Amino acid sequence: MRLTCSLRMPLRFARHSAGGMALTIVAIGCGVALVCAIDLANRAVLRAFVEIVDTMAGRAALEVAAGEGGLFPEDVAARVGSVPGVELALPVVKAMAFTLDGSGESLTVHGVDLTDKAAEGVYGAKLELDDPLVLLSHADSVVLSRAFAASRSLASNDRIDLMTPAGRRSFTIRGLLEPAGVARAYGGNVALMDLYGAEALFTRAGFINGVDVVVKRDADVTRVAEAIARVLPEGLRVETPVQRQADLQRVMQSLRVALDAMGLFGLVAAFLIAFNRLSTVFEARSWQLGVLRAVGVRRRIVWRELLKESAVLGTAGVVFGIPLGIGLGRLLLPVIATTATLAYNLVAPRAELAVHPSSLALATALGLGSPVLAAALPAWRASRVALAATIRSRGVEQPGGSKASMWLVRAATAVAIGMAMAAQSSTRSATAGLLATGLIAVGTALAAR
Repeated sequence: MRLTCSLRMPLRFARHSAGGMALTIVAIGCGVALVCAIDLANRAVLRAFVEIVDTMAGRAALEVAAGEGGLFPEDVAARVGSVPGVELALPVVKAMAFTLDGSGESLTVHGVDLTDKAAEGVYGAKLELDDPLVLLSHADSVVLSRAFAASRSLASNDRIDLMTPAGRRSFTIRGLLEPAGVARAYGGNVALMDLYGAEALFTRAGFINGVDVVVKRDADVTRVAEAIARVLPEGLRVETPVQRQADLQRVMQSLRVALDAMGLFGLVAAFLIAFNRLSTVFEARSWQLGVLRAVGVRRRIVWRELLKESAVLGTAGVVFGIPLGIGLGRLLLPVIATTATLAYNLVAPRAELAVHPSSLALATALGLGSPVLAAALPAWRASRVALAATIRSRGVEQPGGSKASMWLVRAATAVAIGMAMAAQSSTRSATAGLLATGLIAVGTALAAR
């Protein structure tokens, strides 16, 4: 019989047991959906945070900052600006404020020297001001993004109340930012202030919390960074946007692992359901399998056909789970973004879900692999049932395989679990921990049979 590439027999078996396999398909689909949703949402949130880092940096190739948002004297910017290879060193105050209209939305306040025209080019900001002198002469002046102002029906010369570290303050809108450069960050939830007004509210006079550094085109960024580090006071550091992105990815890693573990839990549940159901179905089908053996089909062919049937179930689960996962990802996206914001003291981005091929490939691979792995042992047992005994005892469950072989498989799984746990203990690798968790689920299923 030419069964190697044919799906005729698995499809026929699956069609006859479709009702009994419905729960298995739903379980696989839910596991696939959870993995797909979490991976898509994770990618979207991280991409949004990274985009914010790049947008807020503008043309600045380097940034000087103190640990934990500490303050340092403004004259550090002048010291940095004197380093060879530095084109501009802009002192900045970066802080948070919150609206008091009941929405609780956050605003990222960017305080820069608005008398320095170079700052506008560095951050790509396009200001629309009624009177620049009025903005500079009043400490309560603020420039909002056009999108933020439009969402609240605000215009120039209107007032807005914000909660700041100094308490509740009322600001006058002196102009609007066009949707370009820094105004695109955080979904437009950006406020621009003059440096000295920002110092009065968010730090203290003469103190800043950052210096954005623009490097000359012909200068080597790494060498300039090393030169800046040599002139900085103790406690300050110089870093690039790429380094900040890497730091952000490390910060997000623990949340990603926790969410991946949640997705793994869904797949483990699907694996156990599939293992239990396929074991029952294959054992009940022992007489049909015995007939196949009687007409000359080899054990390995029977085993392979049963694995094909499990792959058909996995395919059905993937077809059901992928669209569900994309929809679930859209629901989880704001939840994950808010969780990251609160857990790591970040500013909530406005992330948008994009369907990423690698996320779909991951969910598909796990969705197909779980039922095939779940079917491997039950199919092996069913294919090794004694032929004569099977035909004589139609409809009666038969023991499969030798006990020695079963214990060998269990022992190998136990060794794999031990190795994964040892790897996790020595390397503190989250991947090894998740692998150990999955192997424990497999071992539990093996021990139960």
